[in-house]
Amino acid sequence: MAEVGEDLAVLDAKGLQAAERVEREAIEAARVPQRAALADEIQAFRRELKQQKHAILTKDVKLAAEGEKLSSAELGKIALKANKQLDNLLDNPIALQKNPASALNALQRQEHGLAKLLERADDLKLAYAGDTTGARMAALDTVAPALERNRALQAKIANLTADATSPRLQQIADAKLALQSGGGKGKSLAEQMASGAIFGMATGAVAATGLPGSEFVAPFVGAGAANFVGGKVFGRIGAAMSERSVRAAKAASAVLERTAKVTHMAPPVATRILSRVAFGPDNEKPEGKQNLRQLYKQRSQEVREAVASGPDGRPAVKPHVREKIAGSLRAVAAYQPLLADRMETLAARRLEFLASKLPKRPDIGGIPVGPDNWQPSELDMRKWARYVDAAEDPIGVLERVAAGQISPEDGETMRELYPEQLNQFTMQVLAKLPELRQTMRYDRRLALSMLTGVAVDPSLDPRILAVLQQQFSTEEQAPRAQAQFGSVKSTDKGTPSQQRQMGA
Repeated sequence: MAEVGEDLAVLDAKGLQAAERVEREAIEAARVPQRAALADEIQAFRRELKQQKHAILTKDVKLAAEGEKLSSAELGKIALKANKQLDNLLDNPIALQKNPASALNALQRQEHGLAKLLERADDLKLAYAGDTTGARMAALDTVAPALERNRALQAKIANLTADATSPRLQQIADAKLALQSGGGKGKSLAEQMASGAIFGMATGAVAATGLPGSEFVAPFVGAGAANFVGGKVFGRIGAAMSERSVRAAKAASAVLERTAKVTHMAPPVATRILSRVAFGPDNEKPEGKQNLRQLYKQRSQEVREAVASGPDGRPAVKPHVREKIAGSLRAVAAYQPLLADRMETLAARRLEFLASKLPKRPDIGGIPVGPDNWQPSELDMRKWARYVDAAEDPIGVLERVAAGQISPEDGETMRELYPEQLNQFTMQVLAKLPELRQTMRYDRRLALSMLTGVAVDPSLDPRILAVLQQQFSTEEQAPRAQAQFGSVKSTDKGTPSQQRQMGA
């Protein structure tokens, strides 16, 4: 994914179009000397062919056509026409330099003739048995190299006439896509970030990629933030927004378009998830490979150290931790205080959410005696890792929907942390709901329903579920098992001893 530079992040749609035009003109200017050099190569190639005297290969040789193999007369005509056409183009070298593609037709004809000539190479060698000069055999040996040179020239022509591409053009395309995703008409990426038009995408992008200026950003704004120390703030945000916009657009297309191809995704691996994140500023990465329990212990301890129990009993970020989060966002606050404040809120909310989802020790009556050796089960640790994965990469949740592999943790995380993106995605689903119910495969309909809360599949409609559940309340209950012998035989009046106690 190309990085959107700071100069592109401040441009609106018209500015990006102008930047694209300038870049294409620069690419076109660089191609001018390349075209001239290619025209010279074509001329040199034609001179070599004349020296190789391919015309003598079929002269005074009589070979009849055999299936797809052409006769000697047909081979001679093809070579003659192709050479004449190429000679006519070379008579005007200026036109050839401006448009090397004009030689493509002649080269293709020549390629066809040379290839067909090689098909009859064995027959021609037999026909040259009486030639003591060796000229024809020498000319025949040059056919294969000439064919390779011909095809190489055609490839160069194709490269020079193809649509212009460059890293700069990719950056501009990504910036356009991010701009369109934001919905702020006539505004640049930076202006939309400042005004809040695409705040959800901006904060989501920063949550996954971080900001420069402090090593403390990584644990709280995103796991990958440490890689961005010393970068440009809004250029990096623009790049992250662009990347997320492209991924989100592809994921939505894969989900909503019937013909979209979806690659099977491997389920998130808990150890890999917990090994690539960190929630504390001073934690050194231990040497060697760690197992799930070791990774969970380290990550959960980092989260617990950052939060405390709030007035309502829910986890709340500690004041000094929140101050450090705010300090890491000073570069953004200097340009747009409101954006920095919202990003700080999102970072704190992510920590509090993950803390609330940590596996809890079951309540045990009585006074605990001895050391507390309780540990969460492996299932609970993997479940918490899924929460972490969804919080770090919300676009990955949409990609898993396309593969029909969403988990309940994915949906809950999106609803709690990224409601703006989820609402936008839900609106896209509602717009195509009748079509989706008819054309989408079942596993994807279930995944889409779990994420959005919309009953994409009829079986998940609450009214239909209620009808299905009613049949269980109206069914006749199976008879209860009763003892049929001895003193324990069940009767309405009880056993003999019970009757005596009741005075019966």
